Amino acid sequence: MPSKLDKYRVGRNHDGRVRVTEEIRESIRELKGKMTQRDVAEMFGVSRRTVFWIWNPEAYDEYKAKRKEEKPWRKYYETKKHTEYTRRHRDKKRELLARGEELPVRIEGEQDGN
Repeated sequence: MPSKLDKYRVGRNHDGRVRVTEEIRESIRELKGKMTQRDVAEMFGVSRRTVFWIWNPEAYDEYKAKRKEEKPWRKYYETKKHTEYTRRHRDKKRELLARGEELPVRIEGEQDGN
């Protein structure tokens, strides 16, 4: 059953994942051929795979299309694990709201994502 907290979105400032800004992407692109993927990844605190995708955007597009077609998430969906992740996500929203953080409200029909 949906929670009242589901109407709020955590937003990019509080979601806990590392974001690579366009400025960082450009810096990474400029280092192609000058440094190894490993060194660039270490320098910017990202994975080697992230550097690879930035250096090879066409390969990333192929990868995304293949994943979308295969839908591998359906093979490994675990209800208990998903329930726990949802609970933690809602706890994070509760904590942010209790601290007085302004969270954007989800618009009906809108999906989270990049």
